[in-house]
Amino acid sequence: MMGDLSIEEAVAASAVMGALASASTKAMVVVQPVVEHGRLVDAVLVWCTESARELNPSLRIGHGFTAITDQAPGEVAETVRAVFDAWRNPGTRFTRDSFVVERDGREFWLTASIVFVGGLIVIEYDDITEAVRQRSLAESSEHNFRDLLDGLDAGVVLLRPHFDTKGWRIVDAEITWSNAVSRRMWTNQEGLAPGTRVSSVYYDADDWLAAANRAWKGETVNRMLAIDPAVAPWTSATETLRRVGDVLVELTIDRSHDQQLLDKLAELDFRYAALLDDLPLTVLVATVGEDELEFVSPNASTLTGRPMADLRTVAQWMELVHESDHTERDRIIESTATTGRGEGIMRYVRADGSTFTAAVRVIHREGPAEHGFITLISDISEQQQLRERLEAGERLETLGRTAGSIAHDFNNLLMIVSGNLDRVRRQLQVDSIPLDTATVATQRAADLAHSLLAFARGRHGDIRPISVETMLRNFEPILRGVVRTDAVIDRRHADVDAQVLIDITHLQQILLNLVANARDAGPPGGVITLSAEVVDTARCHLLDDPAHTPHVALSVTDEGPGIPSAIATRIWEPFFSSKQLSNDSGSGLGLSTVHGLVHQHGGHVAVSHGPTGGTTFTVYLPVHE
Repeated sequence: MMGDLSIEEAVAASAVMGALASASTKAMVVVQPVVEHGRLVDAVLVWCTESARELNPSLRIGHGFTAITDQAPGEVAETVRAVFDAWRNPGTRFTRDSFVVERDGREFWLTASIVFVGGLIVIEYDDITEAVRQRSLAESSEHNFRDLLDGLDAGVVLLRPHFDTKGWRIVDAEITWSNAVSRRMWTNQEGLAPGTRVSSVYYDADDWLAAANRAWKGETVNRMLAIDPAVAPWTSATETLRRVGDVLVELTIDRSHDQQLLDKLAELDFRYAALLDDLPLTVLVATVGEDELEFVSPNASTLTGRPMADLRTVAQWMELVHESDHTERDRIIESTATTGRGEGIMRYVRADGSTFTAAVRVIHREGPAEHGFITLISDISEQQQLRERLEAGERLETLGRTAGSIAHDFNNLLMIVSGNLDRVRRQLQVDSIPLDTATVATQRAADLAHSLLAFARGRHGDIRPISVETMLRNFEPILRGVVRTDAVIDRRHADVDAQVLIDITHLQQILLNLVANARDAGPPGGVITLSAEVVDTARCHLLDDPAHTPHVALSVTDEGPGIPSAIATRIWEPFFSSKQLSNDSGSGLGLSTVHGLVHQHGGHVAVSHGPTGGTTFTVYLPVHE
C-alpha cells in the first residue's frame, strides 16, 4: 500500500513544484514513503531542486529512492537508516553525518538533514566540500608548521593558559605541544608531554607565571635563565614569551656559548640583527672611522631613557658616560685599539639625570672589506646595589661585635663607679645632691650599656608601646643639655597621637646620637630643629622603593654645611667619622648605632640636604595600632 497520494498524483504535484525547484539554490529532495504491511519498503521521488540534480544527475521523478541513490553500499545503508528513523518519528529532524559522493572524477562531501512532515520525507543536502578542503589544508599547514618548528635550533613550547576564577590572571598553564629541541634541552623530557602543568615541572614556576601574565597583555618578555647542570645540559639560556592568539609561545635558546655566537655574528651579515633583540644586552656596531653606528639594539632607548634618534652615533654614546668615568672610558678605548678587546664598568647618564652602572665590552671585528667594533652594554645596577647592601650588612655585623666588646668593658667600669658612689654615700651619711646626680647618671649609663649589649647580641631589648609625644616631652630637657649653651632646639612637633613598639632606651639613644651630630655639624649659636609627625610613606637610604604604611617620622635638622659628596655613602660605616676633617675627634659609631637600632625595630633611616645647606636625618618607625 502507498500513502495518501498515489504515484500519479505525486507526479502531477511535482510539475506544480517545478518552478520552485529551479528557483531554489538548496539541494533538496522530497520523497513519498512506500509502506507495506506497516513497514517502510521504499520511497518515491516526487520533487527535487536543480542543485540536487547537479549533485545526482540520476534523479527522476517517480523513481524509487534506493534506485536513484548511487552512493556506496555502506553509505546507502546509512542514508536509508536515517530516512527510516525520520519516518518513524514525524516532525523530528535527523541528520546524516558527512559522506562522500563522486561526480565526474571529483569527490563531494555532503551532510543531510531529514524530516517526515505531512506524509512526505524532506531531505536537504549541504555541500561541505569547501569546508572539508579548508580544514584539510589547515591541518596540513599546521603539520608543516610544526615540522618547521621541529627543525629549529631553538626550543619551542606551546602552552594553553589557565586563569583564576575571575579570569584576570594566569595561575597555571598546560603544555599542548613541544618541538624535539625543547625536549632535548631538559633532563626531564617527559615534563614537556602534552597535558603537563607548568606548576608541576617548571623549576621557576612563580617567575614564569609572572612573565606569562605580562606576555598575555601583549608584551614580549625576555628572560635570562641560569640553571643547575643537573636539571639541563646547559648553564644559561634566553627565554622569550609571546602571546599568539589564545596560546603562549615559549622560545628558549641555549646561551652557554654566547661569546662564540657574538664573535660569529660580528662576521656575519646584519640580517641576523633581529636575533640580538632577544639578548639581555644592548649591542652597538660601528665601523672604524665613521661616527654613524651601523646597528643599535632597539632596547637602547629603554636602557637610556632617550629616543633612538639620540643614540645613532658614537659621539652621542660617548657623551652619555658619566664625567667621573671618562678615564675608564678612555682606558677601554685604548685597550681595544691595542689588544682587540676592552672591558670595564662605567656609569651612564639617563635622560632624567639618573645614572645606571653598566658592564661594557668592546670587541674589534675584521670583515672582508671593512673593520669595526661591537660594543656590548649590560645594566648591572641591581647587582651593584645588592653588593652594596651586602657590604653594609657586613659593616653592621662588625659594629655589633665591636659595640658588644665596648659595652661589656664599659659596664664593668660603671659597676666600679657605682660601687664607690654607694661607699662614699654611706661614709658621709648625709644627703648630697651631687652624689645623687652622679648615681642617676651612672644608672643611666648602665642602662645604655645594657641596651648596647642587647643590640650587639641581636636582642630587641624591653619592647613595649611607647607614646612618641610623651617620650619627647620628658626627654627634651636631656636633649637641651646635650647642645651648647648658646644653641637652640626648635621643637616643631605638634601632639603626635601615635605609639611605636620599641625599647625606650633605644629610642632615646637614637635621638641623643642625632642631636649630638647636629650640634657638632652646626655653627655656634645655631638652631637644631626637632620635628615629629605621622606619615603614610617611609623612605630608606638603602632602598629605592618606599614602605607604604603609616610611620612616625622623627627628624633632626642642623644648619651645617651639609655632607660632602665624597663621603655621602660612607657616613653609615662603623668607625667612620666626618669629624676627622676637623680638630674634633669622633668614634664613628653614632650613625652606625642609629642605623642598627632603627632597622632592628623594623624602621628606616633617610638623609636629605636643604637647598642652601643643612642636613636632615629622619627616622621612620612603624605606627603601633
